[in-house]
Amino acid sequence: MSDNATYIKRPATPLQRAQGSNVVKQPDQQDGQSPIAEMAAKLNNGAKAQQISTLQKKLAPENPRNSAPLQRRVLFKDLPDDKGNYFLRMGQTESIRSEIDSHLDEAQRGAIGWIASSTTRTIRFKTKNDFLGRLVNYIKTKFATLKAVVDNVKSRVRRNSGKFAYNYSDQDAAQIYDAARDRGIADNVTADLMYTGSRTRKPRTATVLIQEMANWQDVVLERGYPHRFDDEETFGDFSARLHALLDEKGLPHDDVRIQGSSLRSALAGDVDIAVMVTPAYFMGFMVGKYAGRFKYHDEHAEEAKRGQPVDFTTMSYRGFVEMGHQIIDKKGKIYKSTSNARKTAYVIVQGLISGKDNRLPDLKAVTVKFASEFPEQNVEAVSMVVKGGEFDMEPSMNI
Repeated sequence: MSDNATYIKRPATPLQRAQGSNVVKQPDQQDGQSPIAEMAAKLNNGAKAQQISTLQKKLAPENPRNSAPLQRRVLFKDLPDDKGNYFLRMGQTESIRSEIDSHLDEAQRGAIGWIASSTTRTIRFKTKNDFLGRLVNYIKTKFATLKAVVDNVKSRVRRNSGKFAYNYSDQDAAQIYDAARDRGIADNVTADLMYTGSRTRKPRTATVLIQEMANWQDVVLERGYPHRFDDEETFGDFSARLHALLDEKGLPHDDVRIQGSSLRSALAGDVDIAVMVTPAYFMGFMVGKYAGRFKYHDEHAEEAKRGQPVDFTTMSYRGFVEMGHQIIDKKGKIYKSTSNARKTAYVIVQGLISGKDNRLPDLKAVTVKFASEFPEQNVEAVSMVVKGGEFDMEPSMNI
């Protein structure tokens, strides 16, 4: 800070009084550097967001103009800040935003351009141009990854438009994505959360999703068991009994997971359980039980195959799922699309057999018995789910 800056006296904070200072000399906000900028400059390279957040909270009462939401003040904390000295000061945000926008296309401005309106007093660079260049690159890179997440969610919603609807604005998506990145949540998990939040029956706003992220990481992961359990011991008994019942029926149980709202909300109504299986296992079960339902089309298949049962011996799992889509959509007309074939095709495409379904009696028996033994958890179904399939959803917790 320059010695020529204009100073004013401000009352010391409780922290500063504890350190022996009753009055603190700080630069006048109109001429000097902001107190947040001054203190942030003293942080070591690689300072964590929490350090900055704590600092901002301590200084906020002294400077009402620092009262913008905390999230908006630390959005660029991951940009390099080890050798520079340029800060964006108050009153500059609109001109800076205008300059930044000139480097972005319409989609980028529409999705995340609003972020540039927040002051970035926690970031320092050698020059204003260096700051602008790095910030533009940051936004473009972020937009590319954010767009990939949103496109993934929208694609899945389109495939299941009867039960899902994408209702997040560009700003909602950016806020969700920023919150996830701040917590180190992977993009595929963020996409799953947004997809879950797009259910028409139980839609979740951006604010609720962000709260659920915090609940998952700060409560459930921290203590090691989901909601609807009183303690870790109860969860351990629950897990041991489920594995025993699956083993009795000869069902796989090397990868069993809790999914759903019990990992994200204290208001969860039930506990969802997924018995994860490989694509090969799932395809083997479905072909073994329902192969007779699938036949080649009488007119549009290759002449030698017309009307014949489908040959699964050389079919890959991807081809198996594609067959399901063709039967449901009646596209390609390679396969007959009978009522029974379509019912089974839905199961193939989803990669899920519910424990309430009669298709797998042993799994249904496990569901009924297990739910009766653990009524407090309200287990509606122990389902078989294909790894990598439509219902291989995160977050999850192994049991």
